[in-house]
Amino acid sequence: MTAQQRPPGSEVDILIVEDSAIQATLLKRTLAQHGYAVTVAKDGAEGLAMIRAQKPALVISDIEMRGMDGYAMCREIKRDEALRDIPVILLTSLSDPEDIVRGLHAGADNYLTKPYDDQYLLSRINYVLTNRQPRTGDGEQGGIALHLAGKRHRIDSDRQQILDLLISTFENAVRQNRELRSAQLELRAKNAELEETLRQLHTMQDQVIAQEKLASLGALTAGIAHEIRNPLNFVTNFAELSNELLHELHDDLAEQQALFDPETFEDLADLLASLQQNVQKITEHGKRADRIVNGMLQHSRGQAGVRQPTDINLLLSEDIDLAYHGMRAQDTSFNVSIDTLLDPTVGSANVVSQDISRVFLNILNNALYAVHVKHKELGEGFRPTLSVRSTNLGDRLEVRIRDNGNGIPPAIRDKLFQPFFTTKPTGSGTGLGLSISRDIVVQEHQGTIEIDSEVGQYTEFIITFPRQTS
Repeated sequence: MTAQQRPPGSEVDILIVEDSAIQATLLKRTLAQHGYAVTVAKDGAEGLAMIRAQKPALVISDIEMRGMDGYAMCREIKRDEALRDIPVILLTSLSDPEDIVRGLHAGADNYLTKPYDDQYLLSRINYVLTNRQPRTGDGEQGGIALHLAGKRHRIDSDRQQILDLLISTFENAVRQNRELRSAQLELRAKNAELEETLRQLHTMQDQVIAQEKLASLGALTAGIAHEIRNPLNFVTNFAELSNELLHELHDDLAEQQALFDPETFEDLADLLASLQQNVQKITEHGKRADRIVNGMLQHSRGQAGVRQPTDINLLLSEDIDLAYHGMRAQDTSFNVSIDTLLDPTVGSANVVSQDISRVFLNILNNALYAVHVKHKELGEGFRPTLSVRSTNLGDRLEVRIRDNGNGIPPAIRDKLFQPFFTTKPTGSGTGLGLSISRDIVVQEHQGTIEIDSEVGQYTEFIITFPRQTS
């Protein structure tokens, strides 16, 4: 019959012998909640006196106590003919196998290690109370001899008592092993969480470093842009003025045509037309350079750009020209076949134009670099090709930039968007371009950026983003 099954008024007296007031209080509360009548002694000597004054049904004792410890008290109980049938459960934080032997020598009936589970303790109490038998000393005796840690021990307790204690010890070991395995699994999970947290911290650290570098670069860029803007304005303004003067000169020349012979007049007219065309180009590219400078200044301020309707095909065309001429400026021998298929229905998208342009330029520059490297490796037998396509997907736009370079190995494909990761030689790349590009497309414009590549054949970046972004 378990404690929960006992009828009211049939309380079982249990004596707790424990020198820790806190441990004694917690154990007393647990047992009282399950219907036991509990008294407490603070050490072995007091416990033995209380047992002799009034026999309890069960003694639960700590082992390590000042004065008389649990082993000594247990031995005194088992030596006393009037008390020896009282079952004793020993509680300890010790884990040496010889502690078990000492418990057997003392005559303990059960053995539990701290910390213990309350339900397991209650189950052992119920077992001991249900299966207790009088220890008369003339039962099945003879004892057993055993060797442990190089020492010979003889246990004179009866065989049932030995069996009960060994079984309880085995159950303890199984329980502790189960708890250990559970703790190991929990530790592994915590380690995994810590590793993920550490990875995130490293990522954040890299981003902080990147932001610091970009801030320094932004300050430098702002200074350069301001210095460029003034002479650029002079170039653009004087080009427009020169164009007006050429128109006036053309009109005056037409009025004075009779003063020239036909061949001379035709030569002068051709010369004026060439000058007008050249000045027009200077004006056109000067304004384009001014837009680039404005974009550089917006980036350098470290503030989010303004979303505005932007002609994506026009932006792509300008960035293709800029990337191509930038590569040509580095190596005048560079050349590439550029295949553009821009869907005329793409139209405008509400984006931060300088940021999207930055994405296009990063990928275009990487593509041109890839075909240039492959051309150096294979020579004139290789024809560098860049393909740029735009597609109208309704409420979304798609841009594909493809090169026929060496491709990207699968092993490093997932690393391409990590800050500071680069496949270029040291000093040739910062490793920030694609990381920043992904942030611009995915986080800033709620789009996607994917890679399709075959080693030795091609690499294609597929960029999609909504026509309207918040």
